[in-house]
Order: sequence, then C-alpha cells, then structure tokens
Amino acid sequence: MKGLALLTLTAFAMSASSTARADWGSIRGNNRFHDEHRKVDEHRPPVEIKREERHVAQPVIVHRDRDYEVDRGHAHFWSDFWSGMLVHALPHGYVSVAVGGRPYYYYDGVYYQSNPTGYVVVAPPTGVFVPVLPTGAVALSVGGTTYFYGGGAYYLPQGNGFVVVPPPLGITVAELPPGATPVILNGVNYYLGGGTYYLAVMQGGVTVYMTVRPQ
Repeated sequence: MKGLALLTLTAFAMSASSTARADWGSIRGNNRFHDEHRKVDEHRPPVEIKREERHVAQPVIVHRDRDYEVDRGHAHFWSDFWSGMLVHALPHGYVSVAVGGRPYYYYDGVYYQSNPTGYVVVAPPTGVFVPVLPTGAVALSVGGTTYFYGGGAYYLPQGNGFVVVPPPLGITVAELPPGATPVILNGVNYYLGGGTYYLAVMQGGVTVYMTVRPQ
C-alpha cells in the first residue's frame, strides 16, 4: 500500500509539472500571463518612443574673396543704422561734436541729433571733426590723396583726429552707404546715399560703386 501511494503521488506531481509546462508554453497560457500584467500596466503613463536622431553634416558656406569687404562691413556697428532712423537712447561712449554751431552726437561712424522722442540718425555732416575713425574704415586713394571711408562718410586726417569731407568724384567703394536707395535719372540707375550718387561698375570682375555726378 505504501508503495502504491508513493507511486500515485509521484505520478500526480509529474502530471502537474507537465500541465504547468504545457500551460506556460501554450498561447492561452502566455496570453493569460500578459493579461495579468496588462492590468497593472494600464495604470502606467504611456512611454514615448523616440526614433534615433541622425546628425547630418550641414554644408559649409564659403564666401568668395570678392565679397570679403562687404561681409566684413556688415558686422560693424554703423552698418545697422541709416539716415532718418530713430533711437531712444544714445550708445554708451558717444562723444559730443559740432559743426557750424549745430550739435551732433557721434559714436563709431554714426551721427545723431536730438529729437522730441529721442535721437535721429543723420547723414555724416561735412566738416565735423571726430577723434577716431569708424571701425572697419578702409583707406582709398584718388588723385594722390588718401581718404578713409566708413559708415558712408569720407575722412581726411586733421590734427589729432579726422574730419568729414565731401565725397571725391571718381572714387570707388566696395559697399554702398547704409540706407542707400536706388534711383533712376535720365534712364540711368544710380544709388543715392548721404546725398551722394553712386554708379555700379565692374572692376576686375567685381561690382563696385563709384561716386558720380548724374548727367
């Protein structure tokens, strides 16, 4: 009897183990396992799966050598100002200057006059004396005289500083004065900036601007 009971118990254990293995490996068993855990997962916030971001190298834009002067000028303080522009405060470090009894304020190539609502940017006044040239001013020679051009103004050395002079005719610059606008006179296209007319011409395969007197 004891041997029969032991044999019966062993057979029952093997049957249960086989049932468990069969149940785990069956579709019904596997689904039941996931169903039980899904009840818990339903209370978890959804997880956002992000696709792997691929970093694509961007092309490098290289400026041509002939554009160097223009690109450099656009980085200067005075390149963002034009005649008639209104500002509410003067930049730190400005200096007071005057010509013909008229007061002006000067800072790095930009000239201002007081206005009821602030300060208005004006064209560089001829004859005004400043202690330093605008940043990025370039030297230009015409008729044996060397001028310095920056911010749409032409300067000549005088004493311990520089004085604004009328634009010499026939001089060429790489960039137009800030705020210069196109005009057509007698069928010819010009640019007017600071009261001076410029004509676009080709020089060494590069477009430059020459000061002219319209015909």
